[in-house]
Amino acid sequence: MLAPFDYLADGLRGLEGIMLDLRRQPDRVKEACDALIPEAVSYALALADPLRRYPIFIPFHRGCRPFLSPAQFDEFYWPSLQQAMLLLIEAGYTIRAYLEGDWSRNWHHMRELPAGTVLCDIDVQGDIFRAKEEIGDWQCLAGGVPDSLLILGAPKKVRERVKLLCERVGEGGGFIVNGGCQIPYDTRPENFRALTEAVLEYGGYGQPLSLAPMPAAEPPASWSPPRTPLITTWATKRKELGDIPGDEALIAEGWESLERAAHTWLWSWIW
Repeated sequence: MLAPFDYLADGLRGLEGIMLDLRRQPDRVKEACDALIPEAVSYALALADPLRRYPIFIPFHRGCRPFLSPAQFDEFYWPSLQQAMLLLIEAGYTIRAYLEGDWSRNWHHMRELPAGTVLCDIDVQGDIFRAKEEIGDWQCLAGGVPDSLLILGAPKKVRERVKLLCERVGEGGGFIVNGGCQIPYDTRPENFRALTEAVLEYGGYGQPLSLAPMPAAEPPASWSPPRTPLITTWATKRKELGDIPGDEALIAEGWESLERAAHTWLWSWIW
């Protein structure tokens, strides 16, 4: 899912358009963000893991500097995003928030969400140790290994970094060793091996780490597929068709299934 503001800034209005809108028609920007909440949430739930094993991924794009000031973030970006995230959490999901760039001015807002519901990817521009102090007791953190170290460094330095992260950021739990939101594609293989081995050695809290896969599970008995919105309802289409011989319910079911898929497909293009 994207933040409602990012649907506007990334695609529907573009960066230049949204920056002008913030000055010329700020109230309409906020109205548009609010209107996008149910659409964004429906799209995310349509693609989410029904077993709720995996978090719903949200990359935060335009909320950090240099795009928005803290005051603009609080007014335009965060309110609709918070509402959308709470709806996902109420549906039983956790969230993986990709904090692109330096989010230190705004990551305190993660405390306004229920504890333990968000995994915050701290980008290379952010300070993973500061994040541990300010939000690490409330939400999970990931990151800490600079891209430059994985691409250009030596395995010994990677091991030293991972050991430091496990000892300081991993203290008390709630930490995943990672690059700056991802492992770079051009990471040296020996450095990736050193990272993995160091995590196995230092990341077990005194217990050996197990790499055994978790057993598969069935959806809970109360689970049902999410009902995403329709582009055109059957009631609307029905008026165009006139008399229908045969089983109308069978036709309506197929129509609505295709229309729900179309809605999801269109939102994937906006993304």
